[in-house]
Amino acid sequence: MNHIRNASLVLFMSLSFIAAAQKEKISGGEVVVDATYKATLLQSEKIKTDFSLPTLDTTTKVQQYELTNRSYKVEYLPPKLRPIAMGSEKKEQNEVKNGYVKVGYGVPSAPYADASYAFSKDKLRAIATFNHYSIRSAKNDLMRYGNTGGNLSGNYYVSKNYAVNANLGYNQETPRYYALTDTASSVNTTQQLKTFTFGAGIFNTATADRSLTYGASMNFYRLGDNFASKELGTTLQGNVTKWFADKHPLSILVKGDFTSYNSTETAGSERLNNLFVQPSFTFHGKAFSLQAGANLAAVSDEWTPFPMLELSVNVLGERLAAFAGWKGDLQKNNFRSLTDYNPFLNSHISTFLPANQKLSNAEYYDYFGGVKGRSGKLDYHLQAGYRPVKNLALYQNNKEAKDSLTFSAIYTDVNLSYLKGSVTMNIVKDLELTATFVQNIFIMKDTLIAKPWGLPSTDINAMIKYRTMERKLGLKGQVFFQNGIPYINPMGGKADKLGTLLDISLGAEYNINDNFSLWLDVNNVLNNKRQRWYRYPSFGTNVIGGLKVKF
Repeated sequence: MNHIRNASLVLFMSLSFIAAAQKEKISGGEVVVDATYKATLLQSEKIKTDFSLPTLDTTTKVQQYELTNRSYKVEYLPPKLRPIAMGSEKKEQNEVKNGYVKVGYGVPSAPYADASYAFSKDKLRAIATFNHYSIRSAKNDLMRYGNTGGNLSGNYYVSKNYAVNANLGYNQETPRYYALTDTASSVNTTQQLKTFTFGAGIFNTATADRSLTYGASMNFYRLGDNFASKELGTTLQGNVTKWFADKHPLSILVKGDFTSYNSTETAGSERLNNLFVQPSFTFHGKAFSLQAGANLAAVSDEWTPFPMLELSVNVLGERLAAFAGWKGDLQKNNFRSLTDYNPFLNSHISTFLPANQKLSNAEYYDYFGGVKGRSGKLDYHLQAGYRPVKNLALYQNNKEAKDSLTFSAIYTDVNLSYLKGSVTMNIVKDLELTATFVQNIFIMKDTLIAKPWGLPSTDINAMIKYRTMERKLGLKGQVFFQNGIPYINPMGGKADKLGTLLDISLGAEYNINDNFSLWLDVNNVLNNKRQRWYRYPSFGTNVIGGLKVKF
Protein backbone atom coordinates (compact mmCIF):
# COMPACT_ATOMS: atom_id res chain seq x y z
CA MET A 1 0.00 0.00 0.00
CA ASN A 2 2.88 2.34 0.69
CA HIS A 3 4.14 2.00 -2.88
CA ILE A 4 0.66 2.64 -4.28
CA ARG A 5 0.34 5.70 -2.06
CA ASN A 6 3.76 6.95 -3.13
CA ALA A 7 2.97 6.34 -6.79
CA SER A 8 -0.22 8.35 -6.41
CA LEU A 9 1.82 11.13 -4.83
CA VAL A 10 4.13 11.17 -7.86
CA LEU A 11 1.18 11.47 -10.24
CA PHE A 12 -0.50 14.12 -8.07
CA MET A 13 2.66 16.26 -7.96
CA SER A 14 3.16 15.89 -11.71
CA LEU A 15 -0.40 17.02 -12.43
CA SER A 16 -0.03 19.84 -9.93
CA PHE A 17 3.03 21.10 -11.81
CA ILE A 18 1.04 21.16 -15.05
CA ALA A 19 -1.95 22.85 -13.46
CA ALA A 20 0.30 25.50 -11.96
CA ALA A 21 1.98 26.04 -15.29
CA GLN A 22 -1.34 26.47 -17.07
CA LYS A 23 -2.30 29.23 -14.65
CA GLU A 24 0.63 31.26 -15.97
CA LYS A 25 -0.65 33.14 -18.99
CA ILE A 26 2.50 32.81 -21.02
CA SER A 27 3.31 32.24 -24.68
CA GLY A 28 6.17 32.50 -27.13
CA GLY A 29 9.81 31.45 -26.64
CA GLU A 30 11.14 27.95 -27.00
CA VAL A 31 11.91 25.13 -24.62
CA VAL A 32 14.17 22.15 -25.22
CA VAL A 33 12.43 19.02 -23.98
CA ASP A 34 14.34 15.81 -23.30
CA ALA A 35 12.90 12.89 -25.27
CA THR A 36 11.80 9.81 -23.35
CA TYR A 37 13.84 6.68 -23.65
CA LYS A 38 12.83 4.32 -26.42
CA ALA A 39 14.05 0.74 -26.38
CA THR A 40 15.01 0.53 -30.05
CA LEU A 41 18.30 -0.25 -31.65
CA LEU A 42 19.04 2.67 -33.91
CA GLN A 43 22.17 2.96 -35.98
CA SER A 44 24.98 4.40 -33.99
CA GLU A 45 28.59 5.24 -34.34
CA LYS A 46 31.27 3.09 -32.92
CA ILE A 47 32.70 6.36 -31.71
CA LYS A 48 30.84 8.42 -29.16
CA THR A 49 32.41 11.68 -28.11
CA ASP A 50 29.92 12.48 -25.37
CA PHE A 51 31.47 11.14 -22.19
CA SER A 52 28.93 12.57 -19.80
CA LEU A 53 28.78 10.56 -16.62
CA PRO A 54 27.53 8.08 -16.07
CA THR A 55 27.02 6.32 -19.38
CA LEU A 56 28.76 3.98 -21.49
CA ASP A 57 28.55 0.01 -23.19
CA THR A 58 29.75 -8.16 -26.54
CA THR A 59 29.13 -10.76 -27.24
CA THR A 60 29.08 -12.59 -30.51
CA LYS A 61 30.96 -9.58 -31.82
CA VAL A 62 30.50 -10.21 -35.45
CA GLN A 63 30.27 -7.61 -38.11
CA GLN A 64 30.93 -4.28 -36.48
CA TYR A 65 31.96 -3.37 -32.98
CA GLU A 66 29.23 -0.83 -32.43
CA LEU A 67 29.85 1.42 -29.43
CA THR A 68 26.52 2.10 -27.77
CA ASN A 69 26.42 4.53 -24.87
CA ARG A 70 24.28 2.77 -22.34
CA SER A 71 22.45 4.66 -19.66
CA TYR A 72 24.00 2.44 -17.01
CA LYS A 73 24.78 5.09 -14.44
CA VAL A 74 27.30 3.05 -12.47
CA GLU A 75 29.39 3.11 -15.63
CA TYR A 76 31.43 0.19 -14.49
CA LEU A 77 32.44 -0.23 -17.98
CA PRO A 78 32.60 0.91 -21.44
CA PRO A 79 30.42 0.26 -24.33
CA LYS A 80 28.50 -2.75 -25.28
CA LEU A 81 29.73 -4.43 -28.42
CA ARG A 82 26.97 -5.41 -30.79
CA PRO A 83 27.69 -8.40 -32.96
CA ILE A 84 26.87 -7.10 -36.42
CA ALA A 85 27.64 -4.13 -38.62
CA MET A 86 25.25 -1.26 -38.20
CA GLY A 87 26.76 0.93 -40.86
CA SER A 88 28.85 3.24 -38.68
CA GLU A 89 26.71 6.24 -39.46
CA LYS A 90 24.49 8.52 -37.44
CA LYS A 91 21.27 7.84 -39.33
CA GLU A 92 21.95 10.97 -41.30
CA GLN A 93 19.28 11.84 -43.81
CA ASN A 94 19.37 14.22 -46.71
CA GLU A 95 17.88 17.50 -45.51
CA VAL A 96 15.12 17.32 -48.12
CA LYS A 97 14.42 13.61 -47.66
CA ASN A 98 11.86 12.20 -45.27
CA GLY A 99 13.12 8.66 -45.15
CA TYR A 100 15.52 5.99 -46.28
CA VAL A 101 15.82 2.23 -46.67
CA LYS A 102 19.19 0.55 -46.30
CA VAL A 103 19.54 -3.13 -47.18
CA GLY A 104 22.50 -5.45 -47.51
CA TYR A 105 23.93 -8.92 -47.16
CA GLY A 106 27.17 -10.19 -45.72
CA VAL A 107 29.61 -13.08 -45.58
CA PRO A 108 29.21 -15.15 -43.48
CA SER A 109 25.43 -15.24 -43.93
CA ALA A 110 24.25 -11.89 -42.61
CA PRO A 111 21.09 -10.19 -43.93
CA TYR A 112 20.74 -6.55 -42.93
CA ALA A 113 17.90 -4.00 -43.19
CA ASP A 114 17.32 -0.58 -41.73
CA ALA A 115 14.60 1.94 -42.53
CA SER A 116 13.30 5.23 -41.21
CA TYR A 117 10.54 7.61 -42.27
CA ALA A 118 9.63 10.98 -40.77
CA PHE A 119 6.13 12.38 -41.21
CA SER A 120 5.03 15.95 -40.59
CA LYS A 121 1.60 17.48 -41.19
CA ASP A 122 -0.04 20.42 -39.47
CA LYS A 123 0.44 19.83 -35.73
CA LEU A 124 1.70 16.25 -35.98
CA ARG A 125 5.37 15.19 -36.07
CA ALA A 126 6.04 11.45 -36.23
CA ILE A 127 8.83 9.03 -37.13
CA ALA A 128 8.78 5.29 -37.77
CA THR A 129 11.89 3.08 -37.71
CA PHE A 130 12.64 -0.56 -38.42
CA ASN A 131 15.86 -2.56 -38.26
CA HIS A 132 16.96 -6.15 -38.64
CA TYR A 133 20.36 -7.78 -38.58
CA SER A 134 21.53 -11.31 -38.06
CA ILE A 135 24.57 -13.52 -38.53
CA ARG A 136 25.07 -17.25 -38.99
CA SER A 137 28.29 -19.22 -39.15
CA ALA A 138 28.82 -21.66 -42.01
CA LYS A 139 30.92 -23.94 -39.78
CA ASN A 140 28.80 -24.09 -36.62
CA ASP A 141 25.02 -24.10 -37.05
CA LEU A 142 24.57 -23.01 -33.44
CA MET A 143 26.73 -19.93 -33.94
CA ARG A 144 23.99 -17.38 -34.65
CA TYR A 145 22.76 -14.02 -33.50
CA GLY A 146 19.76 -11.91 -34.51
CA ASN A 147 18.04 -8.67 -33.65
CA THR A 148 14.82 -7.21 -35.05
CA GLY A 149 13.03 -4.10 -33.85
CA GLY A 150 10.73 -1.26 -34.74
CA ASN A 151 9.44 1.93 -33.18
CA LEU A 152 6.75 4.54 -33.83
CA SER A 153 6.89 7.85 -31.99
CA GLY A 154 5.50 11.32 -32.40
CA ASN A 155 4.46 14.66 -30.97
CA TYR A 156 1.12 16.38 -31.41
CA TYR A 157 1.12 20.12 -30.73
CA VAL A 158 -2.28 20.78 -29.21
CA SER A 159 -1.60 24.52 -29.13
CA LYS A 160 1.36 26.86 -29.18
CA ASN A 161 1.69 26.37 -25.44
CA TYR A 162 1.72 22.60 -24.95
CA ALA A 163 1.97 19.27 -26.72
CA VAL A 164 1.55 15.54 -26.11
CA ASN A 165 3.81 12.73 -27.23
CA ALA A 166 3.69 8.95 -27.43
CA ASN A 167 5.89 6.07 -28.52
CA LEU A 168 5.31 2.40 -29.22
CA GLY A 169 8.11 -0.09 -29.80
CA TYR A 170 9.05 -3.75 -30.02
CA ASN A 171 12.44 -5.43 -30.13
CA GLN A 172 13.48 -9.09 -30.27
CA GLU A 173 17.07 -10.10 -29.60
CA THR A 174 18.00 -13.73 -30.28
CA PRO A 175 21.39 -14.69 -28.85
CA ARG A 176 22.01 -18.41 -29.44
CA TYR A 177 23.98 -20.31 -26.79
CA TYR A 178 26.56 -21.41 -29.35
CA ALA A 179 29.17 -22.27 -26.72
CA LEU A 180 27.61 -25.74 -26.94
CA THR A 181 29.28 -27.24 -30.01
CA ASP A 182 27.30 -30.51 -29.98
CA THR A 183 24.51 -29.76 -32.47
CA ALA A 184 22.81 -33.06 -31.60
CA SER A 185 22.38 -32.08 -27.96
CA SER A 186 18.84 -31.86 -26.54
CA VAL A 187 19.74 -28.66 -24.63
CA ASN A 188 17.64 -25.66 -25.67
CA THR A 189 20.20 -23.21 -27.05
CA THR A 190 17.76 -20.60 -28.40
CA GLN A 191 17.13 -17.56 -26.27
CA GLN A 192 14.65 -14.85 -27.24
CA LEU A 193 14.55 -11.56 -25.39
CA LYS A 194 11.32 -9.82 -26.42
CA THR A 195 10.77 -6.26 -25.26
CA PHE A 196 7.55 -4.29 -25.74
CA THR A 197 7.58 -0.59 -24.84
CA PHE A 198 4.96 2.13 -24.61
CA GLY A 199 5.15 5.70 -23.41
CA ALA A 200 3.13 8.91 -23.35
CA GLY A 201 3.62 12.38 -21.98
CA ILE A 202 2.70 16.05 -22.00
CA PHE A 203 4.98 19.08 -22.05
CA ASN A 204 4.80 22.80 -22.68
CA THR A 205 6.23 24.06 -25.95
CA ALA A 206 6.45 27.82 -25.52
CA THR A 207 6.38 30.56 -22.91
CA ALA A 208 6.37 34.32 -23.26
CA ASP A 209 9.56 34.87 -21.29
CA ARG A 210 10.77 31.29 -20.83
CA SER A 211 9.89 31.63 -17.18
CA LEU A 212 8.29 28.24 -16.65
CA THR A 213 8.68 24.82 -18.27
CA TYR A 214 7.01 21.60 -17.24
CA GLY A 215 6.28 18.06 -18.30
CA ALA A 216 4.85 14.74 -17.16
CA SER A 217 5.32 11.27 -18.66
CA MET A 218 4.59 7.60 -18.23
CA ASN A 219 6.72 4.80 -19.72
CA PHE A 220 6.07 1.07 -19.62
CA TYR A 221 7.96 -2.01 -20.78
CA ARG A 222 7.44 -5.75 -20.74
CA LEU A 223 10.44 -8.05 -21.21
CA GLY A 224 9.95 -11.78 -21.65
CA ASP A 225 12.28 -14.56 -22.73
CA ASN A 226 12.25 -18.12 -24.02
CA PHE A 227 12.61 -19.64 -20.54
CA ALA A 228 9.46 -18.34 -18.82
CA SER A 229 11.08 -15.30 -17.22
CA LYS A 230 9.44 -11.91 -17.55
CA GLU A 231 9.71 -8.42 -16.15
CA LEU A 232 7.34 -5.46 -16.08
CA GLY A 233 8.56 -1.92 -15.56
CA THR A 234 6.73 1.39 -15.19
CA THR A 235 8.17 4.87 -14.78
CA LEU A 236 6.05 7.87 -13.80
CA GLN A 237 7.70 11.27 -13.91
CA GLY A 238 6.83 14.93 -13.48
CA ASN A 239 9.13 17.93 -13.68
CA VAL A 240 8.85 21.70 -13.51
CA THR A 241 11.50 24.40 -13.98
CA LYS A 242 11.25 28.08 -13.07
CA TRP A 243 13.70 30.34 -14.92
CA PHE A 244 15.15 33.47 -13.37
CA ALA A 245 16.65 36.16 -15.62
CA ASP A 246 16.14 33.70 -18.45
CA LYS A 247 19.28 31.72 -17.48
CA HIS A 248 19.14 30.52 -13.85
CA PRO A 249 16.86 27.45 -13.56
CA LEU A 250 15.23 26.26 -10.34
CA SER A 251 14.01 22.72 -11.00
CA ILE A 252 12.28 19.85 -9.30
CA LEU A 253 11.82 16.38 -10.70
CA VAL A 254 9.66 13.69 -9.09
CA LYS A 255 9.90 10.12 -10.40
CA GLY A 256 8.60 6.69 -9.51
CA ASP A 257 10.38 3.64 -10.99
CA PHE A 258 8.53 0.35 -10.43
CA THR A 259 9.78 -3.13 -11.44
CA SER A 260 8.22 -6.58 -11.08
CA TYR A 261 10.11 -9.74 -12.08
CA ASN A 262 9.26 -13.43 -11.96
CA SER A 263 10.53 -16.67 -13.42
CA THR A 264 9.94 -20.40 -13.09
CA GLU A 265 12.65 -20.41 -10.42
CA THR A 266 10.94 -17.96 -8.07
CA ALA A 267 7.76 -18.37 -6.06
CA GLY A 268 5.68 -15.37 -7.02
CA SER A 269 7.25 -12.16 -8.22
CA GLU A 270 10.03 -9.97 -6.91
CA ARG A 271 9.58 -6.22 -6.82
CA LEU A 272 11.92 -3.28 -6.69
CA ASN A 273 10.33 0.16 -6.45
CA ASN A 274 12.31 3.40 -6.31
CA LEU A 275 11.06 6.93 -5.72
CA PHE A 276 13.09 10.07 -6.44
CA VAL A 277 12.68 13.74 -5.60
CA GLN A 278 15.37 15.92 -7.17
CA PRO A 279 15.35 19.67 -6.45
CA SER A 280 18.23 21.74 -7.87
CA PHE A 281 19.26 25.29 -8.73
CA THR A 282 21.85 26.29 -11.33
CA PHE A 283 23.46 29.72 -11.39
CA HIS A 284 25.20 30.85 -14.58
CA GLY A 285 27.76 33.58 -14.00
CA LYS A 286 29.89 35.37 -16.55
CA ALA A 287 32.78 32.92 -16.26
CA PHE A 288 31.32 30.04 -14.23
CA SER A 289 28.24 27.96 -13.53
CA LEU A 290 27.26 26.24 -10.30
CA GLN A 291 24.61 23.57 -9.82
CA ALA A 292 23.50 22.75 -6.27
CA GLY A 293 20.77 20.32 -5.33
CA ALA A 294 19.91 16.94 -3.91
CA ASN A 295 18.79 13.56 -5.18
CA LEU A 296 16.43 12.14 -2.57
CA ALA A 297 15.88 8.43 -3.21
CA ALA A 298 13.47 6.13 -1.40
CA VAL A 299 13.45 2.32 -1.41
CA SER A 300 10.95 0.48 0.81
CA ASP A 301 10.02 3.83 2.38
CA GLU A 302 13.62 4.42 3.50
CA TRP A 303 15.01 7.70 2.14
CA THR A 304 18.65 8.27 1.22
CA PRO A 305 19.94 11.75 0.30
CA PHE A 306 22.50 11.96 -2.51
CA PRO A 307 24.41 15.12 -3.45
CA MET A 308 24.02 16.97 -6.73
CA LEU A 309 26.89 19.48 -6.93
CA GLU A 310 28.90 20.60 -9.97
CA LEU A 311 31.05 23.67 -10.63
CA SER A 312 32.39 24.68 -14.05
CA VAL A 313 34.81 27.58 -14.58
CA ASN A 314 35.90 29.10 -17.89
CA VAL A 315 39.66 29.49 -17.56
CA LEU A 316 40.43 30.55 -21.13
CA GLY A 317 37.01 31.05 -22.63
CA GLU A 318 35.92 28.20 -24.89
CA ARG A 319 39.52 27.00 -25.19
CA LEU A 320 39.74 25.73 -21.62
CA ALA A 321 37.17 25.09 -18.89
CA ALA A 322 37.69 23.23 -15.63
CA PHE A 323 34.94 21.36 -13.82
CA ALA A 324 34.46 19.33 -10.65
CA GLY A 325 31.53 17.73 -8.92
CA TRP A 326 30.08 15.37 -6.35
CA LYS A 327 26.98 13.35 -7.24
CA GLY A 328 25.25 10.12 -6.28
CA ASP A 329 22.37 7.94 -7.43
CA LEU A 330 20.75 4.51 -7.57
CA GLN A 331 20.89 2.30 -10.66
CA LYS A 332 18.73 -0.79 -10.95
CA ASN A 333 20.19 -4.24 -11.48
CA ASN A 334 17.16 -5.89 -13.04
CA PHE A 335 16.44 -8.41 -15.79
CA ARG A 336 16.41 -5.73 -18.47
CA SER A 337 19.65 -3.96 -17.58
CA LEU A 338 21.57 -7.20 -16.92
CA THR A 339 20.56 -8.94 -20.16
CA ASP A 340 21.18 -5.75 -22.10
CA TYR A 341 24.83 -5.93 -21.05
CA ASN A 342 25.16 -9.72 -21.25
CA PRO A 343 22.55 -11.49 -23.42
CA PHE A 344 23.99 -14.86 -22.32
CA LEU A 345 22.80 -14.26 -18.77
CA ASN A 346 21.07 -17.07 -16.92
CA SER A 347 17.36 -16.62 -17.61
CA HIS A 348 16.64 -16.70 -13.89
CA ILE A 349 19.19 -13.89 -13.36
CA SER A 350 21.35 -15.87 -10.99
CA THR A 351 21.82 -19.22 -9.32
CA PHE A 352 24.13 -17.57 -6.78
CA LEU A 353 21.61 -15.07 -5.40
CA PRO A 354 19.01 -16.10 -2.82
CA ALA A 355 15.32 -15.55 -3.47
CA ASN A 356 14.06 -11.97 -3.27
CA GLN A 357 17.54 -10.60 -3.95
CA LYS A 358 17.72 -11.00 -7.70
CA LEU A 359 16.63 -7.40 -8.19
CA SER A 360 18.96 -4.92 -6.55
CA ASN A 361 19.95 -1.27 -6.65
CA ALA A 362 23.55 -0.38 -7.35
CA GLU A 363 24.29 2.63 -5.15
CA TYR A 364 27.17 4.96 -5.89
CA TYR A 365 28.79 8.30 -5.19
CA ASP A 366 30.90 9.99 -7.82
CA TYR A 367 33.71 12.47 -7.09
CA PHE A 368 35.00 13.82 -10.38
CA GLY A 369 36.88 16.63 -12.07
CA GLY A 370 38.42 17.45 -15.40
CA VAL A 371 38.95 19.87 -18.24
CA LYS A 372 37.24 20.41 -21.59
CA GLY A 373 37.29 22.92 -24.40
CA ARG A 374 38.02 23.75 -28.00
CA SER A 375 41.32 24.81 -29.49
CA GLY A 376 41.27 25.54 -33.19
CA LYS A 377 39.89 22.44 -34.89
CA LEU A 378 40.27 20.27 -31.80
CA ASP A 379 37.51 19.53 -29.27
CA TYR A 380 38.55 17.65 -26.14
CA HIS A 381 37.15 16.35 -22.87
CA LEU A 382 39.23 14.76 -20.09
CA GLN A 383 37.79 13.52 -16.81
CA ALA A 384 39.04 11.62 -13.78
CA GLY A 385 37.08 10.41 -10.82
CA TYR A 386 36.61 8.13 -7.87
CA ARG A 387 33.40 6.14 -7.43
CA PRO A 388 32.62 3.79 -4.54
CA VAL A 389 29.83 1.43 -5.63
CA LYS A 390 27.60 -0.90 -3.63
CA ASN A 391 26.04 -3.89 -5.40
CA LEU A 392 27.94 -3.60 -8.64
CA ALA A 393 26.81 -6.35 -11.03
CA LEU A 394 29.49 -8.80 -12.17
CA TYR A 395 29.06 -11.72 -14.58
CA GLN A 396 30.39 -15.12 -13.55
CA ASN A 397 30.32 -18.31 -15.60
CA ASN A 398 29.28 -21.42 -13.73
CA LYS A 399 32.59 -22.69 -12.36
CA GLU A 400 30.99 -25.98 -11.27
CA ALA A 401 29.89 -27.09 -14.72
CA LYS A 402 32.31 -27.29 -17.64
CA ASP A 403 29.45 -27.20 -20.14
CA SER A 404 27.63 -24.22 -18.64
CA LEU A 405 26.25 -22.05 -21.45
CA THR A 406 25.11 -19.07 -19.44
CA PHE A 407 26.41 -16.58 -16.90
CA SER A 408 25.14 -15.63 -13.49
CA ALA A 409 24.96 -12.17 -11.99
CA ILE A 410 26.59 -11.54 -8.65
CA TYR A 411 26.59 -8.26 -6.72
CA THR A 412 29.55 -6.90 -4.83
CA ASP A 413 31.04 -3.66 -3.50
CA VAL A 414 33.99 -2.03 -5.25
CA ASN A 415 35.97 1.19 -5.22
CA LEU A 416 36.33 2.36 -8.79
CA SER A 417 38.85 4.93 -10.02
CA TYR A 418 38.62 6.01 -13.64
CA LEU A 419 40.13 8.20 -16.31
CA LYS A 420 38.38 8.84 -19.60
CA GLY A 421 38.49 11.27 -22.45
CA SER A 422 37.49 12.07 -25.97
CA VAL A 423 38.86 14.16 -28.82
CA THR A 424 37.36 15.25 -32.13
CA MET A 425 39.42 16.99 -34.78
CA ASN A 426 38.70 18.23 -38.28
CA ILE A 427 42.21 17.80 -39.63
CA VAL A 428 41.43 19.36 -42.99
CA LYS A 429 38.22 19.86 -44.93
CA ASP A 430 36.27 16.60 -45.17
CA LEU A 431 38.81 14.73 -42.99
CA GLU A 432 37.69 14.08 -39.41
CA LEU A 433 39.30 12.13 -36.57
CA THR A 434 37.51 11.07 -33.40
CA ALA A 435 38.85 9.01 -30.52
CA THR A 436 37.75 7.92 -27.05
CA PHE A 437 39.38 6.05 -24.21
CA VAL A 438 38.35 4.68 -20.82
CA GLN A 439 40.60 3.30 -18.11
CA ASN A 440 39.05 1.86 -14.95
CA ILE A 441 40.79 0.53 -11.87
CA PHE A 442 38.71 -1.81 -9.69
CA ILE A 443 39.52 -2.33 -6.01
CA MET A 444 37.44 -5.27 -4.81
CA LYS A 445 36.12 -4.89 -1.25
CA ASP A 446 35.01 -8.52 -0.93
CA THR A 447 38.06 -10.72 -0.43
CA LEU A 448 36.13 -13.71 -1.82
CA ILE A 449 35.80 -12.01 -5.23
CA ALA A 450 39.26 -11.59 -6.69
CA LYS A 451 38.45 -9.75 -9.94
CA PRO A 452 35.62 -7.82 -11.61
CA TRP A 453 34.34 -10.86 -13.49
CA GLY A 454 33.12 -10.03 -16.99
CA LEU A 455 34.08 -6.34 -16.93
CA PRO A 456 36.89 -4.91 -19.09
CA SER A 457 39.11 -2.14 -17.77
CA THR A 458 40.54 -0.53 -20.90
CA ASP A 459 38.78 0.64 -24.04
CA ILE A 460 40.39 2.65 -26.83
CA ASN A 461 38.42 3.53 -29.92
CA ALA A 462 39.43 5.70 -32.88
CA MET A 463 37.80 6.47 -36.20
CA ILE A 464 38.85 8.52 -39.20
CA LYS A 465 36.43 9.66 -41.92
CA TYR A 466 37.17 11.23 -45.27
CA ARG A 467 34.96 12.43 -48.10
CA THR A 468 36.27 12.93 -51.63
CA MET A 469 35.11 13.08 -55.25
CA GLU A 470 33.01 16.17 -54.47
CA ARG A 471 31.78 14.38 -51.34
CA LYS A 472 30.24 11.54 -53.32
CA LEU A 473 32.62 8.98 -51.84
CA GLY A 474 32.91 8.52 -48.10
CA LEU A 475 35.74 6.44 -46.60
CA LYS A 476 36.25 5.38 -43.01
CA GLY A 477 38.65 3.40 -40.91
CA GLN A 478 38.27 2.31 -37.30
CA VAL A 479 40.43 0.78 -34.60
CA PHE A 480 39.05 -0.72 -31.42
CA PHE A 481 41.11 -2.07 -28.51
CA GLN A 482 39.88 -3.75 -25.35
CA ASN A 483 41.87 -5.52 -22.68
CA GLY A 484 41.41 -9.16 -21.72
CA ILE A 485 38.35 -9.89 -19.56
CA PRO A 486 38.81 -11.56 -16.15
CA TYR A 487 36.82 -14.74 -15.54
CA ILE A 488 36.85 -17.90 -13.44
CA ASN A 489 38.30 -20.83 -15.36
CA PRO A 490 36.15 -23.93 -14.77
CA MET A 491 39.32 -26.02 -15.07
CA GLY A 492 40.44 -25.60 -11.48
CA GLY A 493 38.14 -22.72 -10.54
CA LYS A 494 40.95 -20.15 -10.63
CA ALA A 495 41.02 -16.60 -11.96
CA ASP A 496 42.03 -16.32 -15.61
CA LYS A 497 41.89 -13.73 -18.37
CA LEU A 498 40.54 -13.87 -21.91
CA GLY A 499 42.60 -12.50 -24.81
CA THR A 500 42.75 -8.85 -25.81
CA LEU A 501 40.77 -7.42 -28.69
CA LEU A 502 42.39 -5.48 -31.52
CA ASP A 503 39.92 -4.82 -34.29
CA ILE A 504 40.52 -2.85 -37.49
CA SER A 505 37.56 -2.20 -39.78
CA LEU A 506 37.21 -0.35 -43.09
CA GLY A 507 34.18 1.00 -44.91
CA ALA A 508 33.03 3.03 -47.89
CA GLU A 509 29.84 4.57 -49.25
CA TYR A 510 29.39 6.00 -52.74
CA ASN A 511 26.50 8.34 -53.53
CA ILE A 512 25.31 7.57 -57.03
CA ASN A 513 22.90 10.52 -56.83
CA ASP A 514 20.68 12.21 -54.26
CA ASN A 515 18.53 9.10 -53.93
CA PHE A 516 20.82 6.09 -54.25
CA SER A 517 24.11 5.04 -52.72
CA LEU A 518 26.19 1.86 -52.43
CA TRP A 519 27.94 0.87 -49.21
CA LEU A 520 30.49 -1.73 -48.13
CA ASP A 521 32.03 -2.60 -44.74
CA VAL A 522 34.98 -4.93 -44.15
CA ASN A 523 35.07 -5.66 -40.43
CA ASN A 524 37.70 -7.26 -38.21
CA VAL A 525 40.38 -7.21 -40.89
CA LEU A 526 42.87 -8.91 -38.54
CA ASN A 527 40.47 -11.86 -38.07
CA ASN A 528 40.57 -11.54 -34.28
CA LYS A 529 38.43 -14.32 -32.79
CA ARG A 530 38.85 -13.27 -29.21
CA GLN A 531 36.17 -14.21 -26.68
CA ARG A 532 34.28 -11.35 -25.06
CA TRP A 533 32.41 -13.87 -22.90
CA TYR A 534 34.02 -17.20 -21.98
CA ARG A 535 33.51 -19.83 -24.73
CA TYR A 536 31.82 -17.34 -27.06
CA PRO A 537 34.37 -16.39 -29.76
CA SER A 538 33.65 -13.70 -32.33
CA PHE A 539 33.14 -14.52 -36.00
CA GLY A 540 36.41 -13.08 -37.26
CA THR A 541 36.68 -11.23 -40.57
CA ASN A 542 33.36 -10.47 -42.23
CA VAL A 543 32.14 -8.38 -45.14
CA ILE A 544 28.75 -6.76 -45.63
CA GLY A 545 27.44 -4.36 -48.24
CA GLY A 546 24.37 -3.22 -50.08
CA LEU A 547 22.18 -0.38 -51.30
CA LYS A 548 20.74 2.67 -49.60
CA VAL A 549 17.73 4.52 -51.01
CA LYS A 550 16.64 7.97 -49.76
CA PHE A 551 13.19 9.32 -50.49
